[in-house]
Parts: sequence; C-alpha cells; structure tokens
Amino acid sequence: MHRMGRNARWQTKALVSLAAGTVSGAVAGSLAGAIGLLTPLELRAAAGTAAGLALTILPLFGVSLPQRDRETPQSLMKRGPVFWSAANGALLGVAVINRIGFWLWYVVPLSAFLSGSPVAGAAVWGFYGFARLGVIDVIAVKMRDHHASSSNVSHSLIKSGERVRRAMTAMAVGTGVVILLSTGL
Repeated sequence: MHRMGRNARWQTKALVSLAAGTVSGAVAGSLAGAIGLLTPLELRAAAGTAAGLALTILPLFGVSLPQRDRETPQSLMKRGPVFWSAANGALLGVAVINRIGFWLWYVVPLSAFLSGSPVAGAAVWGFYGFARLGVIDVIAVKMRDHHASSSNVSHSLIKSGERVRRAMTAMAVGTGVVILLSTGL
C-alpha cells in the first residue's frame, strides 16, 4: 500500500492535491462557521470589530505575524505519491499547521467565523484551499512545460516575495476596513 500511485501521472497528483486542499479548507471553514453560528451575534460583531482594527492598523506598523514556518512532513512521501499529494494538499488547504506568511491569511478563518454559517464558512475557506493549491499546480505545470528548474522558479518566487508581501498587506488593510464597515464601526 505504501507504494500506492507510485507511477501515477503528474496530472493525477495535481488533481488529488487540488481536491484535498479544497475539501480540507471547506471542512475547516464549515467548523469555523458553525462556531460562529453558536457565538452570540454581539460577540461576533465585537470580535469582527477588534479583528478589523487589527487588520487595518497592525500590518501598517510591520507587526510580525504569528507563524509556524514548517514544511509538510517528508515522511509522508514513504506512503506513495498519491497519498503524499492528498496529505500535502489537505495540510496546505487548511493552512494552520504550515507556513502562514501574510496578514491576509487571517481573513480566511475570521471570515468563516464571522459569517456565522457553516455553508458560507465552507465556501470561503474551501475557495482559499482551491486557490492555494491551484496556484501551486499552475506553477508546477509551468515548470514542467518550460523545463524550468525548481531552483529558477524558487529564485523568482523569493525575488518577488517583498512585492507580494506589500500587496497582501494592502489587501489585509482593505479587508480590515471592509470588516469594520460591515460591523458598523
């Protein structure tokens, strides 16, 4: 069983990771939405206001993010490429146990919680998982189609990191303003 999918095509592995990321995100979002549903509206509004203020102000001052800078355990690869694709996709779709590098990511669980709806929470976080794994799959296809080495792609991603971080900070601030406006502040 540990060799399951050993000869699986890269398209299969990409689709498995995409599906796993989407489903795991949807499950996490559904749970966050259910917790929001069980939380009194006044408390949810207060949490939204506090989070909106934090998202609006803290990124502008360069406040560091709580982050767990961790890769998916490589030991999962021993179970075979399809299993690893599913496990890696699921972990990246939830995103709380590996790298979280941008203020904007905190909008995902916050939005799912503030929605007060398991369905809306599943949609928000599921879309995050889909988008995150979709981007990874597109990069992998680009590397495969253009015979780019992973070091060239990694170098390009690292080089653009600061621009991406600034864009994510701007989106977090904008999202914070939207959350503040929606909670009535």
